[in-house]
Amino acid sequence: MKPAAAAFVERDGEILLIQRSDNGKWSMPGGTMEYGESMTTCVVRETLEETGIQIECTGLVGVFTDPLHRIEYDNGEVRQQFAIVYRADYVAGEPTRSPESPRVEWIPRTDTPGLTMDPSQRMRLDWAMEHPDTVRLDPA
Repeated sequence: MKPAAAAFVERDGEILLIQRSDNGKWSMPGGTMEYGESMTTCVVRETLEETGIQIECTGLVGVFTDPLHRIEYDNGEVRQQFAIVYRADYVAGEPTRSPESPRVEWIPRTDTPGLTMDPSQRMRLDWAMEHPDTVRLDPA
């Protein structure tokens, strides 16, 4: 299992989102932790790589795990969902495409319900928007 981190970044009522190149679905920027880095370093690095946006982590949205949710990649790798979602502030940069994210946009909060997302990504985003002062812990 590789831990993953994602960033919930909101600025002026808009959420920083990417459209993934592997499945065309929208998601918060993020990715898997590399050996020798912290989760916080991971999410800052991944967000910059995927979006061109520099962020500063300010807190946690929550911890999201589900033993029944498996992620199967084209290369045959299978993972169980395990993600930590951070709240983050915009620091600098302009939305910039990458090989992993052909679309990077500041999406109005009101437009997010109409975006095609993986159900686990939808759950994370909805929690972040609906519970700004509560950290979600996965059920025991």
